[in-house]
Amino acid sequence: MAKKNTPKKSRSKTQSSKYRGVSRCSKDGRWQARIRIGSTVKYLGRFRTELEAAECYDVAAYQYHGARAMPNFTSAVDIPSLSILA
Repeated sequence: MAKKNTPKKSRSKTQSSKYRGVSRCSKDGRWQARIRIGSTVKYLGRFRTELEAAECYDVAAYQYHGARAMPNFTSAVDIPSLSILA
């Protein structure tokens, strides 16, 4: 039996956030942060502002990925909560 060549689902062309790991929550419209660790996705929480969610993602990125982290902000000076990790 031949398999049908079904096209892969394409990702949305319009992102809900300009920050990595941040999206709009469909439930209540708040911003949520998630991070991928290996093959699993860890939910970090919902936030009032997009910036708070991006900061939370960056803290988690440094905790889980260390030097390989790909943060939203270039330096720890941009994020007050990263001073905890230093």
